[in-house]
Amino acid sequence: MSTSTSSFSTKLPCEIIDEIIDQVHDTGNNVDMKNCALVCRDWLPRARTNLFRNFNFPRRIPWSWQTDSARFRDSLASLAEDIKSSPLKPPYSSVVRNLIIRAPLLITPPSHAEPLLPQLPFNNLRSLDLSSPANVFDLTSIHSLLENNPHLENLSLRSFECSLNHFLRFCSMIAAGHTSLSSLKVGYFTTRAPDPTNSWDLPLDTALSTSTPVAEHPPCLRSLSVDTSFNPRKDLETWMEPFFTMHQHFFNLSSLRCLTLPSNVPSNHPLIFQRCGPSLTHLVLTWFSSTFFSPSVVSSFKHLIKLVDLTLLEIVGKDISEGTLAILKDILAIVQQLEHLCLEFASSTFGDHGLHQIDNLLDSLLQTVGTTGLKKLTLRISTLRNVTEDEILAHLPAISGRVSVEILYHGPVY
Repeated sequence: MSTSTSSFSTKLPCEIIDEIIDQVHDTGNNVDMKNCALVCRDWLPRARTNLFRNFNFPRRIPWSWQTDSARFRDSLASLAEDIKSSPLKPPYSSVVRNLIIRAPLLITPPSHAEPLLPQLPFNNLRSLDLSSPANVFDLTSIHSLLENNPHLENLSLRSFECSLNHFLRFCSMIAAGHTSLSSLKVGYFTTRAPDPTNSWDLPLDTALSTSTPVAEHPPCLRSLSVDTSFNPRKDLETWMEPFFTMHQHFFNLSSLRCLTLPSNVPSNHPLIFQRCGPSLTHLVLTWFSSTFFSPSVVSSFKHLIKLVDLTLLEIVGKDISEGTLAILKDILAIVQQLEHLCLEFASSTFGDHGLHQIDNLLDSLLQTVGTTGLKKLTLRISTLRNVTEDEILAHLPAISGRVSVEILYHGPVY
């Protein structure tokens, strides 16, 4: 007795079919997922939804790939047209949930008169990640994409340029239209002088009192990353205090769990730890410099009453010193509940002398760990050449076996 595909599909409720296909998707095997799409017509929509849930453009980018802005823009425009004209159901524009766009290194910079990003048709995104190795994105070019995706939960932007006022208005616009947003990551962005002819560049006080929408229920962020290039100029951080204190215009940070900031920010804006500290469990400070850790800044760690994980990135040779050791000991003494401390040393520290300094620093630190709640100490070594963990540990006799070691290889990969 033969069984047709239609009779096979009707034997199972739709909910069970969906669950089967979702379980196959969770295995990460695209071949099996494609086979699910071929089982019968009833299986196709759910299988297609899972197949195209994650969309990367371009699929692969070699680290050395370069092109001009017009060619990249034409490629995106062609993609947008293909999606709009596709007869498939459900349409790609609503199936894609997680979109990643990686721009190449552009030979010719994009013109602000002609945005790099065309009108992409996606309208059901939950996660959006835009990045490039250079500052090619203009915030104006992604306004419409964000407006068409009100249910966005995760947003990551890297390499764009705008004025500080524009950036704040942009954040306010996101807060007003994306109440489901829980994670925001802002990578390196270039500031430029305000354009008096651009309404987005209005002074902040004018913008907030007139044209910027106020969020009735500001998004409750759980994760926030501001991973900018090191620059201690305070005038480039004028956006931070309103961003962290005016939640009626921006984000509700009362439940923030994970925070990434440049290490100079807490010293310039101690109010941040006071406002966000009580809920934080994970803190990452980039571009570490001991000069930014005065006694008053270290004492502000007392606000981090739930902090269990602290990471300090890009520690350079000059900061492998007694001063840094004293800072770390003071932090451990204040944050008694801290369970994991991760220290990442820049590639410039790699070498016999640098590793010997690290060995002495961490050996002294570990002598005080017994009086704290610290359970794990992780050492990250950045290097431009391939080395093994054993090669590193051979230069760290005092702490070998007492710390977890991670090797970060920064070779020619994009």
